[in-house]
Amino acid sequence: MLNWLQRTGRILANPLKTVRPVPTKGRERRLRRAMTDDEIVRLLRASPKHKPVYLTAILTGLRRGELKSLQWADVHLNQTPPFLSVRASTTKNRKLAIIFLRDDVVAELQRIKPDPCPPGRWVFHRMIPRMPEFLADIKRAGIQEFDALGHRADFHALRHTLCTGLGRVGVAPRAAMELMRHSDMRLTNMNHTDISQLPLLEALYKLPRWTDSNPENTKPDSDKIVSQTGDVSGHFEAYSGTTDGRNINGDSTLSACKNGLKSHVSEGNGTSNKSSAGRIRTYNPPVNSRLLYH
Repeated sequence: MLNWLQRTGRILANPLKTVRPVPTKGRERRLRRAMTDDEIVRLLRASPKHKPVYLTAILTGLRRGELKSLQWADVHLNQTPPFLSVRASTTKNRKLAIIFLRDDVVAELQRIKPDPCPPGRWVFHRMIPRMPEFLADIKRAGIQEFDALGHRADFHALRHTLCTGLGRVGVAPRAAMELMRHSDMRLTNMNHTDISQLPLLEALYKLPRWTDSNPENTKPDSDKIVSQTGDVSGHFEAYSGTTDGRNINGDSTLSACKNGLKSHVSEGNGTSNKSSAGRIRTYNPPVNSRLLYH
C-alpha cells in the first residue's frame, strides 16, 4: 500500500522501506510430514468410507476446502484423459485449475457417483472427514500423528505426500510445481517436500565413480536403503541423467571426466607466453564441471 502511495505521488517516501522481513525459519507453528507408501495403503484400507476422499486428495493435491466445494459438474470422467475443472471461485489462488485424474481415482469417483447425478450436487457430500474423524482413521491404521521430529500428519499432510512422492520418483521440479499449482518453485521444493523421505543416499550411488577402485561390496542394497531422518535443510533437485552413468549423447560420463580433469594442458611451445597459443592452461572447475553434469 505504501509503495503504491509513493508511486502515485500521494506520499514523498515509504516510511517502512528500510524494515526488514522477520525471520520465521525454524519458528513454524505447524510442521507437517508426508506419509510413507505403507502408511497410505493402511489408511485407505482402514477407512473405506473416506477412501475416495483420501485417494483424490493424495493424487490431485486438492485442499480440504477445494474438495468440499467440488461439484459433479466439475468432474469429467468420460473425457480423454479424465480431468477435474476446479472453479476459480473455489481455489486458493482464485484461478481455474485443470487437474488430470489417474485411473484409480476415476474408478473411485465412478463408484460413488449417484444415478441420476445432478450437476450441482457435491462430489463428496458428507464424506469430508472432520479432524477428529481423520485422527480416528490414522489411529485405526496404526499411523502416528507425530513422528520423531514432531512433524504432524494431518489432512493437509496428504498434499505434502503428493509433492514428496513426485520428488521421490524423479519428476522434474517444474512439472511438480504445476501439479501442485504453486506460483513459486520454493513452495514446491522447500515447504511441501518432506526431505526425510527422499532417497538421498541412493542418489549418491547413481553418480559415476571417479577413482580407480570400484569395490562392489561397498554399494548398499537398494532394498536396504532407508529414508534419512533428522533436522535437515536444503531443497530437492531432480537428477537429470540415466542410472547407468551415461549422458544423453551416449558417451561415457566417466570417460569424459577422465579426459576433462587433466590438471595441465600444454599447448604451443610451452613457454610462459600469455597468448592463447602458448600459455599453460590449468583446470577450470566451472568449465570442466559441465563434463560431469551434462
